[in-house]
Amino acid sequence: MSTVAEIIRDALGYLRVLDANEAAEAEDATTAMRMLNLMMHSWQANNLALGWHEVTNPTDILPAPKQAEIAIACNLAVLLAARYGAPLDQAVIDHARYEKANLISAAIRAEDARMTYDLPRPAQQRVRDTVEDDP
Repeated sequence: MSTVAEIIRDALGYLRVLDANEAAEAEDATTAMRMLNLMMHSWQANNLALGWHEVTNPTDILPAPKQAEIAIACNLAVLLAARYGAPLDQAVIDHARYEKANLISAAIRAEDARMTYDLPRPAQQRVRDTVEDDP
């Protein structure tokens, strides 16, 4: 699993404001974490539940599935682009849309996969199968 700092570094790397081997400064990490939390809470509010909980430290493990990391990093870059005044490549924007759409699609398929079971009811709730003759 990746740490929050790694996802932030990836997002800032997409913006080309941070070198791939460089760590984000404390102020940048704090800002990016705040925006990351806001973005993920927004996703959850819009029925894209990934099990997110608030992160407070760059060393925290990212509380999301591994397959969601690229979508999170790309979308965080899109969210941070205006703050840094950095032009974002169209390829990153397209990839952010594509990866988020994949997450939504997977969530819809998982929701549709729910099964209903036709389990027997307790005896008190059963409808009588036979009608007794009146005496």
